[in-house]
Amino acid sequence: MSKREKYTFATAPAAAKSVWKSLDEKLAPAVAARAAEPEFPMGVGGAVEASHVSRRGFLTVASATAAAIGIEGCVRRPAEQILPYSQAPEYLNPGVPMHYATSVERRGEALGLLVTSFEGRPTKVEGNPEHPASLGATDLLAQAMILDLYDPDRSNGPRQGETVKTFADVDALFAQIAQTHAADAGAGLRVLSAPSVSPSFLRLRAAFQQRFPQAKFHTWTPVNESNAREGARIAFGEPLVAHHDYQGARVILSIDADFLQTESASVRAARRFADGRRLSQPTDAMSRLYVVESTHSTTGANADHRLALAPSKVAAYVRALAKELATAHRLDLGPLGAAVQGADAAGIPARWISTVAKELAGARGRSVIVAGSRQSAAVHALVHALNAALGNHGTTISLTSPADPSEGDQLASIRAFAEGLATAKTALILGGNPIFDAPADLDLAGKLGRVETSVHLSAFRDETSRATKWHVPRAHEFESWGDLRALDGTISIQQPLIAPMFGGRSDLEVLAHLAGERNWRGYYVVRQTMRSLPDFGAVGFEAEWRRVLHRGFVSGTAEPPRMLPVDNARVASSLGAAPASVSGFEAVFLADPKLLDGRHANNAWLLELPDPMTRIT
Repeated sequence: MSKREKYTFATAPAAAKSVWKSLDEKLAPAVAARAAEPEFPMGVGGAVEASHVSRRGFLTVASATAAAIGIEGCVRRPAEQILPYSQAPEYLNPGVPMHYATSVERRGEALGLLVTSFEGRPTKVEGNPEHPASLGATDLLAQAMILDLYDPDRSNGPRQGETVKTFADVDALFAQIAQTHAADAGAGLRVLSAPSVSPSFLRLRAAFQQRFPQAKFHTWTPVNESNAREGARIAFGEPLVAHHDYQGARVILSIDADFLQTESASVRAARRFADGRRLSQPTDAMSRLYVVESTHSTTGANADHRLALAPSKVAAYVRALAKELATAHRLDLGPLGAAVQGADAAGIPARWISTVAKELAGARGRSVIVAGSRQSAAVHALVHALNAALGNHGTTISLTSPADPSEGDQLASIRAFAEGLATAKTALILGGNPIFDAPADLDLAGKLGRVETSVHLSAFRDETSRATKWHVPRAHEFESWGDLRALDGTISIQQPLIAPMFGGRSDLEVLAHLAGERNWRGYYVVRQTMRSLPDFGAVGFEAEWRRVLHRGFVSGTAEPPRMLPVDNARVASSLGAAPASVSGFEAVFLADPKLLDGRHANNAWLLELPDPMTRIT
């Protein structure tokens, strides 16, 4: 028997079976079959058959492909010509880069950036070393924003259905919407946007609601901080924001929180955590990180000790830890101490309860317990109570008021928006893609189809744009004026690096247009907001404005720390009964470290990045 014959087995034809590799293949087999067809059925240039490619043939094809890429460069070219300057700006030196300070929003946080521009074209993103949120660092999403800016798939103009329109038509549409709803005070007007930390956006929202008092404003983003805000409301009576000092903490306990990458304020957290682990002298102490999580994460990979728990056991672990701190280490939890006495620690290693409790008790005032955004509001409230009892508030943890205290639960808000579409005449969606990422049982596509006038502001003609009557291109952050508040309250300026390449509009401009602002362009909107700040421009507005643009943020605008006591009785009542034990498989839905909730899925740089844990691209 030859070697080839030895490993060749004949199989009898079997009956056809219904086997699918994905839900898409099951629901749309014809579309999946076309997608599975080889890109080059006869090989590259017909030289090699796709079904019989040897190793030598594969290398030949790969070399030809690499050569083609090198020759062609970027295959998808913009249709518009790029013309040279007829008269270059006086400040421009060819070949000499310029750097501009700006900021972008990242999960309720203003991330300060320095963007390098060559001859009026942004090319590189770095962190602003003076900004309190970035501290000179940045993340992979900010680095990839350059490719988002030059993405040839971006929308290149307004559309009404499939009919190409102009921005003059868009302005006429907004004027018609304002005139229509002036009669009913906005009773049939529904607006959906992402949560915002922009002072200008919040100011315009108030002006919009004053002009249309019956209009409803809703917010939605699938990756949000609703549980954390509700947990703070339970603990303190109002939704405060917790700031963790990972540099000054000696003991850090992460409760399913990937604070080094996917959680809010991860850039600052990573920088401060690294500073707390850096030893400059032999006598320096280094922080110790304990991580309890149900999935692999970058934070877990950096832990000194990591405990993998099923998702249903994470809340039980926090209860058991609270019980250990209250009984073995006499931590005063008030009524909360009695509520955690029935904590069930089954399936949790005893050493992970006793040792961690001992470490935390021994580092009172110098420890941090942080809960992830996926954890329930009750867990967040319990973590606040433990941090307060350990003396961490005012030392390693500070509390400030949020940028938008009125922001509610995201899931409840999107459900209210879907229900309100039944009586709506006009639906305006600012950014996002709710048809793609909102709960499917809301049937947003079907309900939007029955609304008389629906408008979607988006950088791409995505699922939501195709479900609405109108689509308006959304300007990129590097093409827009804006302002944002960092988690500590510091106001940051977002200034454009380049004029909108497709004439897009920003959220601020659309809202200002409908709110009746005379100068609704972003530049004038932001300047008007700055004029309303106390003490801004005390020595001259223009001089202060130029200084702010140079630094990228407004000095002295951080929120003062708040010190509120924790209501342990309210926290105890939020815990309810101990969670029941769960058997079998458990599913965890979490944000992707590269694509977040899918909004960056068209960015090739991010798609090519390996997963930080599995290394799979």
